[in-house]
Parts: sequence; C-alpha cells; structure tokens
Amino acid sequence: MTSQATTGSESERYTQHGLRPLVNFLQQARTHYLEQYRSFIENHRMAGNAGEPEVLLEADDAALFEGLLVADYLITDADPRVVRFEPSRMLSFKPITVTITGMDVVIERLRWDDVVVLSDVALPSKADLQVWFEDWITPREGEDEHREALANVLHSFRFEDGQFRIDFGSAPPKAVVDLFLLLNESGAKSVRLV
Repeated sequence: MTSQATTGSESERYTQHGLRPLVNFLQQARTHYLEQYRSFIENHRMAGNAGEPEVLLEADDAALFEGLLVADYLITDADPRVVRFEPSRMLSFKPITVTITGMDVVIERLRWDDVVVLSDVALPSKADLQVWFEDWITPREGEDEHREALANVLHSFRFEDGQFRIDFGSAPPKAVVDLFLLLNESGAKSVRLV
C-alpha cells in the first residue's frame, strides 16, 4: 500500500482469509488518515483559529443517522463554523478480498473519511444499527498517549441510494469490523467498499 491517488486494476486483486489481514489493512488506512488529520488540527491552531476537533453536532440533514455528525474542527470565535478536513493524499493499493465468517469483504477503494459500503442483501434496519452507531459516536480513550488525544469516534454515517457512506473519523478499525459483522448477521455474504 502506498500514498498515491490511484488504485490498481481489478485483475490484480488478491484474496486473504481471516480477521487479522483485514484489521492490519484497516489500521494502515486509519494511520495514514490520522497523520494528515492531526496536521490539519495543528495547522488551524498555529493559524490562531481557536476551536476544537471532533465536536458532536446536530445537523438538519435527513441522510445523517440520527441527524448527528462530529465536526472535523469547530472554530469557536465570534463567527463559529465547522471546517471540513479533506486529506490531500490517498492510499494506493490493489483491490483485496478478505473472507471473514464466510463473508467476502472486497475493498476496491478505501478513503477513511468517505467509505462507501455496499452489500448483497438489504442493509440492516435503523433499529439494528442503533447500538453500533451509539457505540461508535461515543468518545473513548485512545491508544495514542504521546499525541493529542482524539475521541476515537465516527464523524458521520449516512444512508444514500441504498448504501452507507461513512466518515470513520478517528474511530479504530474495530468500528469497521463491527459493521461488517453486523452486515454478516443480517445475511450478507458479500460486502464491498467502493
């Protein structure tokens, strides 16, 4: 996996089995994203933009789960506003397939702040997703003791055109794996990240 803006062709796809390769891959993607996100936060602070990263807000957006989002950075001066983080570097990798609990997870594209999830079965109901969502929108202690603490939360979760679109923000890979397991419990045999 490299830090370029393109992905390999589907003919170069490779398959692995088990949870460990998936978690390792997701951790690389998260680390790549968080390095840029932390620089984004630091740049705002150095520019004198008083504010806070990862602030939970209500939004008037029907596609957002529960109408909630976590702002990438909330400037808290006389004119409060949300600043969205757009990473400048994307990972480049050959599409992979990982099989977990009998379900194929095909990762064609992975941008940690814009993950599109497709499934071979109907997506779980809002009620089925509620516990997962509440768990991963709730701040938790992180493993980065020597760096500025992040909340380890999702930044947004949307339903759009029969698919999920998720900004995993600072959430750990376990949030992604938990979603895959929930999809598997709903009967999915194939999940794609595109």
